Formats: sequence, C-alpha cells, structure tokens
Amino acid sequence: MTGDAGTGYLRLDDLEVVRVEVEWRPLKGRLPSGASGVSHIVDKYVDRLGAKAKKAGHTLHVERNVRFLEDGALPDKDIETFTWDADYRAINLAWQCKTCNRIGLVRVFSKLNEDVSDAARRLMRSLRDHAEEGKQVWAVYGLICNIPEDFRLEEQFLRSGHIRLSFKRRKKEELHVERIGPASLILKEAERLQGWFEPFFKKALKDYVCVYTDGDIRGHRGFRVEGSPRSLLWRILKPTLSRMRRSVYLKGCVWVCKESNRIFVVRAVSKDRNSTVAEAVAAEVVCHNNE
Repeated sequence: MTGDAGTGYLRLDDLEVVRVEVEWRPLKGRLPSGASGVSHIVDKYVDRLGAKAKKAGHTLHVERNVRFLEDGALPDKDIETFTWDADYRAINLAWQCKTCNRIGLVRVFSKLNEDVSDAARRLMRSLRDHAEEGKQVWAVYGLICNIPEDFRLEEQFLRSGHIRLSFKRRKKEELHVERIGPASLILKEAERLQGWFEPFFKKALKDYVCVYTDGDIRGHRGFRVEGSPRSLLWRILKPTLSRMRRSVYLKGCVWVCKESNRIFVVRAVSKDRNSTVAEAVAAEVVCHNNE
C-alpha cells in the first residue's frame, strides 16, 4: 500500500497472482464535455489496457456497464461496473463519490477457470472512501477500529502475533491501537495482565508515573492506565530527546478478549490530561468476530 486517505494505491496478492487492486484520488481539473468522472475513468483505463494487451499479444474482451451490484448498494456514489478477460479475468468498479468528490477504481482478479463474483460483490459493497460521523474505519488482518478523522496514520507494525497502528493529530496527540496474541500463551507465566503489560511496554511507560485501575472493558477483564509525567528533575537527569520534551499525559485501556484469544491495548498520549480519546476508541474496537 502507498499513499494516504487522500490519494493512494492498495494491492493484495496470494501465493500465485494479484487478487485485488484499489486506486483512489481526488477529482481535479475539468472533464471532457458531456463526460462524467466515472465514464472518463473507465474510458482512459480501457484505452490503456487495450494498448497493453495488444503489445503483449493477448486478445482483450471488455464488457462495459455490467449490472453487478444491486441498485442503491453505494448510494452516495456514481458507479460503473465492467469486466475484462485476457490471460486472466477482472471484475472492476469505478466510482465518483458525491460527498467527497473522490474517484477510484477497484479491480478483483481471477484465473479464467475461477468464479470470484461473490467475493468481489462483498468487497465492492463495503467500499468507503471518507469518514462517517467524524470517524474513519481502519482495518488490517482482523484488527478493526474507528479513529477520529483528524488523526493521520503515522506508522504500522505488522507481525503474526502483534499488530499496531499508530496515529497523530496535529503533532499534539498520539494514538496507538494494538492487538497482541495468543493471549493464553502470553499470559501463561504472568500472574496478572498488568504483570505482562508493564515489562512489555517498558519503553513507552518510562517517562510516566502510572496508576492502574482494574475493571471491565468491552465486557472483558482488563484495566485502565493513567500516566503523569515524571518530575522535571528526573527528566533532566535522564537526558534523552523523548524525556526532555514538554510534559504530556498517558491514558490507556487494556483488555483480554477470550473469544479471539487476543490482548487489546489502546494508548493515547496528549498534552490534555483530561483526554478521552483512548476510552472512546477502545469502546469501538472490534475484538471478536460476532460483534
């Protein structure tokens, strides 16, 4: 994946072929007379595709305006679905959003002897290209969370047992959402969840004096953590760049989801000691499948 929420490109592969490609960007400039954003996208794409197929010696068959999605499936968008066959097959959705005026193209690929229609239909129905009710959905490998739209993704950490998405808001506030597991193995040797949390997040907690409050989170066993900055003298005697920065406060929610066998951690760092971002984001993290 490259880009951001404004302009970008995403590709998903399996062990054999490319399976999904998605491109999106704001609509800029004037369109040809009588053309819609959607038809213009498809015209240009088909022209490029035809030239590429001809050069490669493939026979290209394109079918425009295929009725693939039911009416109203994407009510805030002008769309065109079309297919093409060459050495493999692609089901395509081009769109122009009436709300954010973003344009884009989704391509779902398959071998000629495969039928991926149902998977493509589910994917295309789920298309969202702007925040709703002030929140942006972020999802990766089963971690799904709703993040305030003015936070921007700064970093992602993706491992088989540990996923972290890190966001920033105007360089004044940090937000980290993490899923770690399997919980049953991780907590096997720890007497309490806090007994695992403190050494695992030692680096992130080093600038704070933390207070922990056990309690129910999302219907699961967990705790809340609040961290106040250590004294200025302590930070001066431990002179690192992070410790010498201005005083900020830490708030977080940590819980174990038995259904998914994962530990979830939502941490927010802010100048505002009364920030409620961590609590609000934790309340909407999808931590197991039947939510």
